[in-house]
Amino acid sequence: MLQKNSCYLWLPEHEQAFNEAKRRLSSPPVLTYFAVNRTTLLATDASRLHGLGFVLLQMVDGVWKPVQAGFRFLTPTESRYAMIELEALGACWAMKKCDMFLRGLPHFKLVTDHQPLIPILNSKGIADVENPRLQRLMMRMLPYTFTAEWIKGKDHLAADALSRFPVDEPCLEDELCELHAEAAVNVHFVDKSTTASQLQGPFHHQQADDTLMKVIHYVQIGWPEMRNEVDEEARPFWSIRHNLYMGSVGENSILLMNGRTVIPTQQQKKTLNNLHEGHQGIEKTRRRARDSVYWPGMNHDIEEMVKRCSECRTLLPVNSEEPLQQPPLPTRPWDKLGVDLYSLSDRDHLIVTDYFSSFTEVYDLGKDATAPALIKELTQLFSRFGQPVEVVSDSGSQFICKAFATFVESWNVIHTVSSPTHAQSNGKAEAAVKNVKKLLKKCGSMNDQFWKGLLAIRNTPLLCGKSPAELLLGRTLHDSLPRYPGRTTLHNETKAKILDLKKKDKDTYDQHTTPLPRLQTGTRVAIRSRVDSDWSLLGKITEIKPNRTYIVLTDQGSTLTRNRRYLRPAPHPAGNNTSQANDEQNPTPRLIHWEEGMWDYAIHII
Repeated sequence: MLQKNSCYLWLPEHEQAFNEAKRRLSSPPVLTYFAVNRTTLLATDASRLHGLGFVLLQMVDGVWKPVQAGFRFLTPTESRYAMIELEALGACWAMKKCDMFLRGLPHFKLVTDHQPLIPILNSKGIADVENPRLQRLMMRMLPYTFTAEWIKGKDHLAADALSRFPVDEPCLEDELCELHAEAAVNVHFVDKSTTASQLQGPFHHQQADDTLMKVIHYVQIGWPEMRNEVDEEARPFWSIRHNLYMGSVGENSILLMNGRTVIPTQQQKKTLNNLHEGHQGIEKTRRRARDSVYWPGMNHDIEEMVKRCSECRTLLPVNSEEPLQQPPLPTRPWDKLGVDLYSLSDRDHLIVTDYFSSFTEVYDLGKDATAPALIKELTQLFSRFGQPVEVVSDSGSQFICKAFATFVESWNVIHTVSSPTHAQSNGKAEAAVKNVKKLLKKCGSMNDQFWKGLLAIRNTPLLCGKSPAELLLGRTLHDSLPRYPGRTTLHNETKAKILDLKKKDKDTYDQHTTPLPRLQTGTRVAIRSRVDSDWSLLGKITEIKPNRTYIVLTDQGSTLTRNRRYLRPAPHPAGNNTSQANDEQNPTPRLIHWEEGMWDYAIHII
């Protein structure tokens, strides 16, 4: 613009700015006198790296004019405040500096660019704020009537500029207030609903507790700078030292932590019993405790007490479902069979289903559901389709007797027993029982209609695309439907499809399950009763079997086989070191692998 040939433009906006500058330079000083009847605004700001700043404004002829402004550096301690504490400090310090204008004023606006502070100053009472430093600052602002408002930082110019470029050092009054606050503050927030007699007991017990007397001493005179300088007995209170204060009880004072009574050691057991009067769970008991009492390690003590409560342990709900544990898919059809018994209309039936093909056989045993009757039917079945590699059954008396063990051994078949009361252990057979029972109920009896229905089930394609008959026999059975002959079965492709479907089933099932930790040999457990559905029966694990199955020796001397879902770890009786002894004798759990010839055993089932 200084060059001779440059173009110089003077636009209307330039003229307007020039006239505004002349008006301001020729107007009276910008500071105005304070008037009580004017709208008043106090803008405050805090900068962690610099200091505090404020400006007191009043509305004069539609324009905000300053009445007073101020700024100062932070003390070393203040520079370590949290940001919300620093902003509250800036507001409190500004009010104290403008005390002669603001005290007794009916109302004024406090403007800050720190939004989280607004609801605390406008809506919360001092007792509702857990931060002791904010409590103290709010107490110092009690003489003033104001409403806090938020403003964007980019519009908060005056106070922001003052906080970024302070000149004044903290005065002696500021430092004394800080030292007093850091040393000790007795905040008296005792709920009016709590009678003095209820707190007299804790007061006397606190006075008799050496540890709490040391803590009270630190609260009253101030805590050391470093944790290792604190008396060893009082160190558990170091992390919550800023939340400790003394509350008044009549003429005495009691140690509180955020409004909660600090319980001495000798009273903690009694308090635990009082907390658990309603026999609520761990989390609800903790919530009740957090409303009124405190001591270091309280959460852990509550958890241990609830776990050891015999009344609660007996009536615990059954364990959650564990992720689906799918047995390996057999290599070929008829390698693995599931067998089960069911009764309908006073008649017993034997169900045999193939794990690979889902091909199902049904036998009417009448009222002769004995081991010899089962052996007779299975002998003919093995002769017809071939002997399987493995047979899976529940622990019914017909399957665990000596005769059945001799039978499977003579056919060179592995016999696997599922966990009692846990149908999923023999899920394939249970599913077959469900389908056959449904068909039998619809047909009324094992008549011609029933057998035609069973033929239709055997010919119905599964999700893998092949029917049970095709998977087992390699062909579709002739039925009432016209079929083109010559269809073949490709087992490898079918097996891949079945495995993919099983994986999808497991993923879907496992979405609502929780894995349970594996129990070790020698662990003392509570056993869920199949009759009363409680956990009153206690025992000790003696063996670990595959598929989450455990052998348990009860306190009454009987031996039970149970799935992990129906076992819970139980505490040892006081003074009982059985668990430790068992851990030393059995450092790692033993997994029992079932092999041929291991079926000569007797088990007592209740």
